[in-house]
Amino acid sequence: RVREALRFTYLLGEAAMIVFAAACFAVAPQLIHAFRDDPDVVEIGAFALRMQCFSLALMPLNTCVNMLFQSIGKSGPATFLSCTRQGIFFIPAILILPQVIGLTGVQVSQALADGLSFVAAIPFLIWFLKLLPKEDAPAPVTGRYAQNAAD
Repeated sequence: RVREALRFTYLLGEAAMIVFAAACFAVAPQLIHAFRDDPDVVEIGAFALRMQCFSLALMPLNTCVNMLFQSIGKSGPATFLSCTRQGIFFIPAILILPQVIGLTGVQVSQALADGLSFVAAIPFLIWFLKLLPKEDAPAPVTGRYAQNAAD
């Protein structure tokens, strides 16, 4: 059931984010223009929004894996995965990339951090899935339910 729930949640999140990202990508200049009527700002903002749209499809995996570890009480991996997007990867990116590639560095920093967070979540997911019993094997009964199962 855990495998099925994870698969369903991930695929639903992935589908929703792809649709949302495609819509935002298509109308990025109009969205930015709704907040500011300056052609330079619209151009800069539309590019940044489009870069973020590319990374939106990567976000469901990190979110699902993070929530998975939180729900099973594995606070260490959950905390690490939670910190990857806005801390471990974004802070160095936003500090270094503008120094190297200027404004473009600011525009792509968040998308890069999202991509790296996606990559960081994959080994955690693989590790967790290897711990699960095979899909056709019955799950062992443990804990307080083991006594009732033996009766």
